Amino acid sequence: MIRCRRCARNADHRGGTDVAAGTGVRVRVLEARFHPTSRSNPAFVVVGRVLCDGTRATIERADVPASKVRPFDALRLYEKLEFLVMSAIGDPASGLLQLRSGFWSFVETPDPSGG
Repeated sequence: MIRCRRCARNADHRGGTDVAAGTGVRVRVLEARFHPTSRSNPAFVVVGRVLCDGTRATIERADVPASKVRPFDALRLYEKLEFLVMSAIGDPASGLLQLRSGFWSFVETPDPSGG
């Protein structure tokens, strides 16, 4: 992991972003969904996955087609996701699953690694 000059924290923008210290508990995988019109509309775009291991959260970025999120800036959505994850202090998985937002939702999915 290298220190990113752009966002002034340890980050690997190609593979993910580490946002806290780990505890070694079961990894919970959350799919981060952005709802361009509103959360009440069933249409959404997956912005990434958040792997939560106790107090540690790692973000795996997804490719977001700009045409699917207009009028929002697709490149800025990942930065917003980082902010939301960093704001979920203590237990990121619980905090994100309970988030009240008109544009974001988080859904727990199976861990593809089987962990």
